[in-house]
Parts: sequence; structure tokens; C-alpha cells
Amino acid sequence: MVPQTEFDNLLESELSIYIRRIKDMTNIRVAGHPSIEIAHTIKKQSTEIEINFYKQMKCFDIFPKLFNIEGNEIEIENISHGMTDIMDLKLGRICYGKDADEKKKERMIKQAQETTLLETGMRLSGMVITHGNSHYHFLKEYGRQLTPTTLPIAFKIFIKSSKIKQAVLARLEEIIAVVKESDLACFGCSLLICHDESSVKMKLIDFAHSWWEKDDNLLDALLSFESYVTNLEF
Repeated sequence: MVPQTEFDNLLESELSIYIRRIKDMTNIRVAGHPSIEIAHTIKKQSTEIEINFYKQMKCFDIFPKLFNIEGNEIEIENISHGMTDIMDLKLGRICYGKDADEKKKERMIKQAQETTLLETGMRLSGMVITHGNSHYHFLKEYGRQLTPTTLPIAFKIFIKSSKIKQAVLARLEEIIAVVKESDLACFGCSLLICHDESSVKMKLIDFAHSWWEKDDNLLDALLSFESYVTNLEF
């Protein structure tokens, strides 16, 4: 169950305009680009950079499994299938890759400065939580309004309990260990976190600006998230 006080206060706050109560989880896009969900897999339009990233990918458990590539469309594992609570967390103080032109760099830098990205290395892109018999969709605008001070409230509402917290930290430790040992340059990727109050799934997604090169942008963001979660109290 979502911590009652924090959740009730949030629904009564000015941020409530960015929260939608929904009937069910069908066809809900937490964040990201349009995709077609087929049970345990997702088909989505991709880019040449992302396709090359997947082609060179080793069998790491921190990424969605790749099932097929057809032209500019990829079919990958849908780790959110059947889960009741889903969070898309944008990672990295730098969200533009080496392929970005100056105009895009300026736009991404401004966006980082105006959100939690620059200070924390993270921005909440969206989430869906189940509270009792109801589902709530937190829009991307909700995450853009958060500050480094209010970001932990969103994390606490999503994680819900010390049991889930420990499961998130355990999985996060595994992901960090792989990233530390890898030449991995990711810009604008996300950490997709899913749970159903009994199990947790967590993988990195969205590699439109990612290369197999050494860089600390992703690692710094993951360590920041680990620190935030460690400090949550239930």
C-alpha cells in the first residue's frame, strides 16, 4: 500500500493536476515513444544508433532481451508486463549524445537546469501506481515539477515499503556492478522499475544515444538514485 499520508497530501497538492486516475493498466504509456505491446514483448520504432547498440550488446541481464530487428523496428522484452507499479526514471546529467547538434545541446542543457536532472542526475519521466483498487498515472509534467527536495516523496510513494526498498537496492547493486565493469556511454536512457509488491524488475531502456564507450554519465546517475533510495524511511 502506498504510504497513506504522503499520497493523500499529494492528491490535495497543486501537483495533483498532473495525476490521472485510470480504470486499468491497458495501453498505458508511462513515458517514452509509441510502441505496440504484445504480451511479453514490445515492438517499437528505433534508430540506427540504438539498433547498433543492441547488435553489439553482450548478454547482460541489465538490458531488455532483443528478439528481432526488422528494418528500423525492434522487438524487445516487455519487463512491465503484468506488473502493478511502473516507473520510468531518466538518467544522466547529460542527456544529449555525441550525435547532437548545438541547438539540441542547448535545449537539453536548459531542460536539465529546469528540472532535477542537473543536480541529481535523474528526472522522473512518469509512473503508474496501484493504490487499493485504483490505478494512478503520474504524467511527465509531474516529474518536471519536482525538485531535489520533493523527488524522494515520489520515490517513497512508488516504492511503498521497506521490503520493496530492499529488493530495489539489491537489484540496483547488480546493475551498478555491471555498469562499473563495462565501457558504456548512455545519454538520455532510462531505468525502468516495475514491481507488484512481491517482486521487483529493473532494467535500463532507451538507447537512441548510447555507445559502447567508457563514460561515467550513467554510473553517476545510478549511484545518485541508490543514495536517494537508501535514505528513504518506512
